[in-house]
Amino acid sequence: MLSIEILGYATEFYSHKQNKDNFDEAEFLEKHKENFNELNEDNFDVMSYGDKDISLFVTLNNETVLEEFDGKPLNEYGCEILEPMEINYRDFSETGIDEKVVIWGHNGMFSCTYNFNEVDQFSIDKLKVSLLKLEEDIFITGITYDDQDPDDEEPDFAPKHGYWGPYIY
Repeated sequence: MLSIEILGYATEFYSHKQNKDNFDEAEFLEKHKENFNELNEDNFDVMSYGDKDISLFVTLNNETVLEEFDGKPLNEYGCEILEPMEINYRDFSETGIDEKVVIWGHNGMFSCTYNFNEVDQFSIDKLKVSLLKLEEDIFITGITYDDQDPDDEEPDFAPKHGYWGPYIY
């Protein structure tokens, strides 16, 4: 079994949607200026930044084959990096045309371990990383190894900073 863990800075995203006909931005901001982050306790996504330093840990059949603790840009690892898909916050949060969406989040450390059951050897050039360009930020959305999706993913997020936002779209 091959396990690939990617560790780096990340953002956890939250959203609150309302019908745009009933939404008053000034009223919303005044009413929720201190508690907007309590409107939704469940995140809708967590992703590592793909354009910042990341650490990479690879084990094959319980033996370490790559261990990069110091973190470096993704493009220095020798893996294939796919062209980022570009998207805006409205589409990212799956907001309908008749809705307004309030988005906020907080940054932290995120690791995701991707497990591939039927792999007997590791070569960094078989690793492909998918990216998403969300407005101005680049995020890792997933990986494949030898053109195969992982059999299992184990995410772990640890918040490190306060909330950012809210932004209204």
